[in-house]
Amino acid sequence: MKNKIKRILGKIILAIIVLLRCIVACAVASPIVVFTGLFLTEMASKGQPHWAALGGVLVVLSLIALTLSFYWMFKKKSK
Repeated sequence: MKNKIKRILGKIILAIIVLLRCIVACAVASPIVVFTGLFLTEMASKGQPHWAALGGVLVVLSLIALTLSFYWMFKKKSK
């Protein structure tokens, strides 16, 4: 009975940790995507395509980083 309770509590704690890691990953990546997107739009409207291209590259890189962080969070650990 005690082992069952410990196992359930362990799963609950693990779920909370995974949820917190997701929140942190989104909190870090979301402002980067938003601000670089705004930068991209502003520079493109001012007729500076090279800065707009750099902003687009930054948006893509931050989305790749967010995707990789979710992959590393949810992949099973090898034993």
